[in-house]
Amino acid sequence: LSSYYEKNTKVSLVFLRGNRGLGKSSVAEKFLSGRLNILQMSAYMKDEPYLSPVLSAIKNYNPDLEYDFGQGGLLYSETVTRSILKIVTCNPLIIYCPYLAEYPEELVIYLVHMLGTLSKRDDIEKVFVIFCIDTDAKEYRQNSEHIQELYSLNVTEEFINFSPFTDVEMKNELEIKLGNKCAISENEKEYIIKASSGNIRLLQIIINYLKQNNTLYIE
Repeated sequence: LSSYYEKNTKVSLVFLRGNRGLGKSSVAEKFLSGRLNILQMSAYMKDEPYLSPVLSAIKNYNPDLEYDFGQGGLLYSETVTRSILKIVTCNPLIIYCPYLAEYPEELVIYLVHMLGTLSKRDDIEKVFVIFCIDTDAKEYRQNSEHIQELYSLNVTEEFINFSPFTDVEMKNELEIKLGNKCAISENEKEYIIKASSGNIRLLQIIINYLKQNNTLYIE
């Protein structure tokens, strides 16, 4: 991600794609660590206004700045975009969107239009957008058409696809998590690895389950 960030100017998008638990968020959060110019969109909570993740991100970006979300003769979504423009005309900005596949359709459509607007401006600093897409999320198919519209924007785009870990990689990860103070047989290790299906998050869930049931003891 760092190399993409350094080489790209104006508006650029990076899509981290793959099933849950394959390390997309870890890669993104490692890149974001220590950076201050981040507009981080939260998860969408059912029954809240569809623009809530964007509004929260703007307000959290710099609570001391005043943002005008009033109508002013414009559609509400346009006033939100104007508030983002107020930021990007002054400073480089990273927009981090870790829950794209789970957003309501209206919010994905808004993101398409907002980024399309930014891409046409000549007066903005660098805008670097990171999308994490859980391709196994049940909402992914519902949003796939509009996600394709994001892919079609006239901006620089990079795609990083995450695949399940190999059995060798999973065994290394398991041994790191178990450490030297947990003696289990190779057959037991193999069983845990197969049950994890190449998914680090699932591996951790299995380890936690075995510990809670006193089947696995780690000092």
